[in-house]
Amino acid sequence: MQKETYWAKKSCVIWHNATEWVEMLDGRWNQLASAKEGDISSKIKNVPTSSWKPLYGNGTASPEIAEIVKQRFGY
Repeated sequence: MQKETYWAKKSCVIWHNATEWVEMLDGRWNQLASAKEGDISSKIKNVPTSSWKPLYGNGTASPEIAEIVKQRFGY
């Protein structure tokens, strides 16, 4: 759900000590929280410190690839 919340332009608190998507930790879009008392609730109150940016492209890869295949192979 970490990426899904980012694509929805919402912040996410991750109850874990690590994430594979470290780029989303920049600007506090995603935050890691421990099981320590109060850590999750304190992180929920935080807001992102940077504006949202498309980290994974603009969402047009599939149509672009389809057009390349169509041009290359005549489909």
